[in-house]
Amino acid sequence: MKRTLVTSLTLLLLCATAHAQGDPAFSGGQEGYSPAATAMDMPSSRGTTTIGLLLGPTFGVVDAGGTIFKLGPEIATKYFQMPLLFGFGSGLDLLLEVIPKFKYDIEVIPNLLITPSVGLDLWFGFSGGSAMWMGIELAGRATYFVTPQLGLFFEPLALDMHFFGLIFDSGASASGFAMFYRLAAGAVYAF
Repeated sequence: MKRTLVTSLTLLLLCATAHAQGDPAFSGGQEGYSPAATAMDMPSSRGTTTIGLLLGPTFGVVDAGGTIFKLGPEIATKYFQMPLLFGFGSGLDLLLEVIPKFKYDIEVIPNLLITPSVGLDLWFGFSGGSAMWMGIELAGRATYFVTPQLGLFFEPLALDMHFFGLIFDSGASASGFAMFYRLAAGAVYAF
């Protein structure tokens, strides 16, 4: 079963690559075939601006428990991405997360981008009182553009590592390490 799946995915990738490169075997024998004339005119997200919507759960992994569901908009440019997420669950009335981060898009095949990113992770939590946590986020995302402007993405890996916290009501600060894992999906619009 596993071998069949790997073989099928490999053949699919080879066919897509051959079609994108203009192999006559994949052009239907048409004279004057040009991959540029038949491929969708897809913008690379490098050099473009995108807006999007992200949603998914976050799980406590190290010195943190519970599950927080997050939803929010994001904006991205060539090398910068800024999600603004709202979270609910795990004893919080509301969580506001801001993650200014650097990213780099790698176009693996036409219309498919793999995007690693690293950024500063700021959480503002509200439940009776208010607190802030700071750390870094390491993430990876795959985005497929289904039209020239609309892309769907899956983010199978986002690790939020927090090193510092501040409780506003008492003015107390806390240092330590807590790690969260986020699984997310969403859509982006390029313009």
